[in-house]
Amino acid sequence: MKKSHLSLRMAGFAAAITFGLTACGDEVTKYYDSDGHEISEIDTLLVTEVVKEQDTIKVSEVIKVPDTVKVTEVVTVYDTVSATEVIKTIDTVKTTIVVKDTIHDTISVEVIKEAPVEDLMYGTVALSYAQYFYGEINDVAGEKNAVKGVYASPSASAVMEGYDAFTSATTSKYANFKQLDAEVADGKAIYKGVANVDVAINKALYEDAIANGSESDASDLYKLIKAATWSESASAPVNYKVINADGSVSKTYGTVANRTPATASISTTSNWGNYMVDFTATDIFEVTAANLQAVVIEDEFGDKYGLIPNAHVWMQPREFAFSVQKHPESHGNTSPYEQFEGIGGKRITKVTYFVKDNHNVALNTDLFLPFRANITAGKAKVTVTAGARGNTITISDFTTEDVTFTVGDTVVFNADAISNASSLKLTAYGVASGRNVTYTDISNGGTFSTSSLYVVFDSSILPAAGGEFTFKFEDASGLQATVTTKVKFEAAPAAPSTGEE
Repeated sequence: MKKSHLSLRMAGFAAAITFGLTACGDEVTKYYDSDGHEISEIDTLLVTEVVKEQDTIKVSEVIKVPDTVKVTEVVTVYDTVSATEVIKTIDTVKTTIVVKDTIHDTISVEVIKEAPVEDLMYGTVALSYAQYFYGEINDVAGEKNAVKGVYASPSASAVMEGYDAFTSATTSKYANFKQLDAEVADGKAIYKGVANVDVAINKALYEDAIANGSESDASDLYKLIKAATWSESASAPVNYKVINADGSVSKTYGTVANRTPATASISTTSNWGNYMVDFTATDIFEVTAANLQAVVIEDEFGDKYGLIPNAHVWMQPREFAFSVQKHPESHGNTSPYEQFEGIGGKRITKVTYFVKDNHNVALNTDLFLPFRANITAGKAKVTVTAGARGNTITISDFTTEDVTFTVGDTVVFNADAISNASSLKLTAYGVASGRNVTYTDISNGGTFSTSSLYVVFDSSILPAAGGEFTFKFEDASGLQATVTTKVKFEAAPAAPSTGEE
């Protein structure tokens, strides 16, 4: 069997196909190229078009001279060099598409994608948290070949909820986090972003921005370029981000050490946040407060969430905490929490530490995050309707405005976001009364309405002297983290006199 190779260059691609024919006896089939020239001892297929259709690579037509051959099925698509299967898109320099046609069982079509020219320059720049995390959270690729800037439209990273600058009343520790863009003013530490981030940009894009950009542009491109310190070195840093045409910043490129931690634990009762994660120091021995830029956690669905040093990550980076709602920690500071909305009930499958001048570290984990509930105490109209299968409780006109509680009042707790309402349990702890009132079933001292997600609590079981009581809510199914709330009760009114005249 003889084989040969023919290339057809079109639309920036070179398509080449190789397959063979067997000559039987004296019968020789003659073939001709598209210009009518005879091609001896060769079977030639010309790929006329390679397109993506609904995210699937498709060879739309293969022509055999003089006959026409139609592709009937795309069998597989893989990287020609590594033989790794490619899903959905041609993202390798050499891609082989195996197809079936109307004559042959299968043929292999090699699409050669011309490698782009990357002429990058490198530097460092301070990024806001929104700019830094935008590429990581959204898996934004670097436009290493961009040559024309976008100036009239805001950068894509302009709005990133939960990644704004924040302040802290604790000023003694911020200086230990060397990679933070922070300062102390008016007795508070102000955290603005990440300092000295290694970045790259295509030289042609840089020159275009210098020539056509200005500080008044809607996009951040020109401003980032002017704020950066650019290096004369052509060598890429260990890790770097790419400044894209619209002034947004890509995910990080570089080296990552992947490992499974020796230990990994999660707590839902920490004073520092709704969830606290802890590894051992040896799991991330390269990471210190001085070289840590940020941490990104990823759940089983691929969603990512950014954590900020000294807001969520501590002096020992092996431990961090975060909340899904406003949660003042022990120092009275409230760390950003908006970005973690919806993470309850999911699993953390990866924790990546981003490190300056060293490889990043990714820990593969399986940490379940129990749901959190928002518990609010108030008053409402409680209607109890008797029925054949028991009483039905209806809650209406719930309010928390200008509400005070006295021992003996009916207190209504709004249990929002309970994962399994039917298994809710409540424990009340008397702080100032001198004794605790504890029960683990809501029917003992209160009733629960599964339809309205309210807990109705009869406070007459509390000590008459009143005091501040801590109520602990927990879901016995194991999906609900313990949630506590404090309620202050005034003393019970004095009983009316029953003495004889």
